[in-house]
Parts: sequence; structure tokens; C-alpha cells
Amino acid sequence: MVKYSMEIEVRYLTQKDLETLKEDIIEMWSKHQINEKKLISDNSIKESDLKKYFKKSIKGGKDFALIAMVDSQITGIVRVEEEKLEDYYNYKKAYKISDLVIREDSRRKGVATALLSKVKEIAKEKGVGVLKARIYTFNEPAQQFFIEKDFNQLYGDYFSTLD
Repeated sequence: MVKYSMEIEVRYLTQKDLETLKEDIIEMWSKHQINEKKLISDNSIKESDLKKYFKKSIKGGKDFALIAMVDSQITGIVRVEEEKLEDYYNYKKAYKISDLVIREDSRRKGVATALLSKVKEIAKEKGVGVLKARIYTFNEPAQQFFIEKDFNQLYGDYFSTLD
């Protein structure tokens, strides 16, 4: 087990927290646009209403978002959506992990691991037996992180724009 020199607190996201991470979230989304200009609008990303986007995650219920804090500073966020799985799976529900964003100065210091650990804990409490992660093909650091955390790629989504 890797030991980190900082204490990481993980708690549920509040609306007030979004302002702190807004730039980091928009920056991450902008990387998607750089890699998929035909599919994703740069202007739409910059004008995104994060409160609306995260509304279901803050409200409670099946979907949720967590933040990580170090020394009273927000250092990361993860958004989780509950999904029903097809009848042929051994498990009936999954948590899909999206929008895992870690502030640049806090990367590779255990913040993402702490967030993922809390997601796993909540999943076990709620009887959710599967975790999925939505990762863009160009995001190699995220792919490597999830592989290191025992995630396996089962399938991929393929997109085609019709212009």
C-alpha cells in the first residue's frame, strides 16, 4: 500500500463547492473538445451550467458526487450515476464513474484513490455490485489509473457525426 503525506477528507458535493472546481472541470472538458472538435462545441463547454449539470448529483438519490479535500482545500471531484444493468449480468445495478477531476497540483498524491475508495464503500452499502468508468480514449493517465485499480475494459462506445 502506498502512503501519502497528506490527510485526504472525502465528502458529498454541495452546490457551493462547484465554484472552486469550475475552472478545473471546464479545462478537463475542453481537452475533450480539442480531441473531438467535430463532436463537441468549445463555446458550449465554456458556457456550461455546472449547477444544472451536477443537479441530480447534489440533490441526492441514486446519483451523487464526492469531493476530496486536503487542508480545507477542494482538490478533486467525482460524479457517480447509478445504472440498471441488463438481465443477463450477474449484478443488477452498477455505478458509472464520470468526471473524475483532480486539481493539477494534487495529482499522483492519492486523491483519486481516496475518491474511488469512498465510491466503493457507498456501492457496498447500497448493494451495488459493479463499478464502471467512462474514460475518453485520449485520456491515457485515467485509463492507467483504472487499470491499476482492477478495472477491465469490457466494451467501448463508437461515435459518428452525420453531416
